[in-house]
Order: sequence, then structure tokens, then C-alpha cells
Amino acid sequence: SAVRPDFRNTLLDAIESELSTNPFPRGKIIKRLQGFRIPTYELRARGVGENYRVVYRIEGRRVLIIMLPPRRELDRRLSRMR
Repeated sequence: SAVRPDFRNTLLDAIESELSTNPFPRGKIIKRLQGFRIPTYELRARGVGENYRVVYRIEGRRVLIIMLPPRRELDRRLSRMR
């Protein structure tokens, strides 16, 4: 499903502010996902009425975003990647 236009900037701001300085797990906002051979991480992004996850990997100094699913679709989409 597509990200609502009014939530897009909130999502992009969360990605930039959280992942540009320290993309590694900390607190409840970023966690490492279990069951992946290649370390894979999840960033929680929330807004009014929206709840998305940013699934990504770290390659050297780059952050590679794999998907941006709504929270309700996360488990189903992750099971396809394993």
C-alpha cells in the first residue's frame, strides 16, 4: 500500500534523523530482526493514524532501505524474505 502524502514527509524525516547518524539498534525505535543471515534492522515510524516500519540493512557506510510496510503487513512481508 502507498504511503499517504500527508505522512510522507514525517516518514522521510524519521528516516533521515534516525538513520543518518546512528543506524544501529537502540532503545525501542530501532531493533535487529531475527532470522536473517544478513543483519537486517527495523525502524519504527509513527504519525497520527499511521504506523510504518522501515526495514533496512547496513552496507559499509550506506543504509539500504529494503521496504517500508505498514506495521500490519510487516510479518507477512518479512516471512517472504527469510
